[in-house]
Amino acid sequence: MTHRSTVPSRSDGPLETHVEDGVATLVLARTESRNALSDGFLAEIVDTLSGLDESGDVGCAVVAGQRDYFSVGADIHELAARDPVDVLLGRRAELWRALRQVRLPLVAAVSGHCLGGGCELALSCDVIVACASASFGQPETSLGLIPGGGGTQLLVRLVGRAVAADMVLADRRLSGEEARQLGMVTQLVEDGDCISGAQALARRIAARPRVGQMLAKQALNAALETSLSGGVALERALYQIALATGDSRAALSEFAAKRAEGRSRV
Repeated sequence: MTHRSTVPSRSDGPLETHVEDGVATLVLARTESRNALSDGFLAEIVDTLSGLDESGDVGCAVVAGQRDYFSVGADIHELAARDPVDVLLGRRAELWRALRQVRLPLVAAVSGHCLGGGCELALSCDVIVACASASFGQPETSLGLIPGGGGTQLLVRLVGRAVAADMVLADRRLSGEEARQLGMVTQLVEDGDCISGAQALARRIAARPRVGQMLAKQALNAALETSLSGGVALERALYQIALATGDSRAALSEFAAKRAEGRSRV
């Protein structure tokens, strides 16, 4: 039986949202600007994900673009009008922080151009499903700028400093296949199958107990910022929390019963 969430769907704005079977799909649809991330558009994406995070109806969210572009990055017209005070006092840096604090597992579905802030949006998701046509890049230095949404830090951690430097300093673009080989992309799918492939992965994630998935994401993210001993200590503390949840107790009991009956896969 299909379960439809109480979270409302939308298809009348620059961000189309749909929730079904515990998976939310957010399609970037600011087509007139090739999904350029203006402050307002980025805020809508982050606020929507934060709301889904709090709803309790969703176990995973897919963030997808169009066939030819995921997002071409920041809104250049808005960027050109900004001064240093706007950057200092504006909400954009806080939006990037809020995106990375979303507890819900996030899957990016990337087809076509994924550049600048668009690449940072994809990198801020937990896993990336991409088409062969995908092109990942951080071209900000061509404008005398540098990535401002975490690109330098996330790329170094995912693909290593040498490749990250090539992308940031020389505008190297990674194809979907290159990104997969470097460990940035989890799964490569045929052109046209990007969203469905990401949704299939998201359903697998959403089918597992929600609290445990959120705790696992917290532990994985901590590995980027803490020492090994500190990360292991946090993992242990989160494991104890997970063990105390009703979901884990029920799952453990069900697994034990299946094993006793010879129905367990393990």
